[in-house]
Amino acid sequence: YQRRVHGTANFLEKNADTLKEEVRELMSGSTASDFIRGLLPVTPEEVKSGRVKRTTVGSNFKKQLSELRDELRSTESQFIRCVKPNPECAAGRLDPGYTL
Repeated sequence: YQRRVHGTANFLEKNADTLKEEVRELMSGSTASDFIRGLLPVTPEEVKSGRVKRTTVGSNFKKQLSELRDELRSTESQFIRCVKPNPECAAGRLDPGYTL
């Protein structure tokens, strides 16, 4: 259970480091995992032109978050809410009055 909440102010400015072209090419060409290959894909346009677009960590995260939101909106998701078993979040102890 995480009690500390991190702010998002200036997120893109704080994560403006560019991703190395070699890292993107290496990950997009991975034969180990479709997941790894999809993390930093090189688009067909970039392959055709021979030039990989420089992206930042923040802009890549923003793009992935947008894609996730689009995916969630397109489904009829059902959520199960997490229940804290007791006020102290102690393992192995259920406080029925607290959870019901």
